[in-house]
Amino acid sequence: MPDIAAGQDIDWAGTVTRLTIAADFAEAMRQVLRGLDALRSPPSRASRERRQPALVVHRDYRAASRNAVRAAIATLLVAGLWLATKWSDATGTVILVAVVSSLFAARPDPIRSAWNFFEGTLLALPFAFLIGQLALPVLPGFGWFMVFVVPILVPAALGMANPRYVGVATAFAINFLAFLSPHQAMTYDPFPFFANSASVLVGILLAIGVFAIVLPADPWVTVNRILQAMREDPCPPLST
Repeated sequence: MPDIAAGQDIDWAGTVTRLTIAADFAEAMRQVLRGLDALRSPPSRASRERRQPALVVHRDYRAASRNAVRAAIATLLVAGLWLATKWSDATGTVILVAVVSSLFAARPDPIRSAWNFFEGTLLALPFAFLIGQLALPVLPGFGWFMVFVVPILVPAALGMANPRYVGVATAFAINFLAFLSPHQAMTYDPFPFFANSASVLVGILLAIGVFAIVLPADPWVTVNRILQAMREDPCPPLST
């Protein structure tokens, strides 16, 4: 932790944000370790417990290769754009393209999933501008931060619990805090705010465009693959 200068207040909002990110990372790491342990030591008998597996193993190597090519092309294109234009905020675009193209590659419909992420990001933009650029510069402090942010994040959390809105709500919550930048001092400076926001939105749209144009998936190939996997997987005996 950096030393606090004399007369400088503790950044409670930034501290809470860092602790939240660390807790989320620790939980994700725990799930990954549990999944790897399940792969090393598979259960010897059938379990009655019905829950989402700790680690989903995909066996569609053709789709995985296609998604890897598309993710690599999207990342290289935006990296080339960044180097050619020397746009300082394009670093966020490169990161977003790499994350979106790899995160949603394994989804059944990566374009739809990425588009839901774009909708949630676009919806978070006006809320982050009103709070981060207008409200908090006038009323700074951790107390006012909680007053403004909690009524927005609570409905977003409820939306994340609903399967119909989980994609949009998750993107809204993530990018609302990213646009807000609670670890920085709240000042009215709209030009960097909109430049950073534009880089994020452009990155998501580039990833969607690459997935739509480069090596588009054939629905019949997907259907045949699913049918073949269903024929190959042994059916467990029904218990009485």
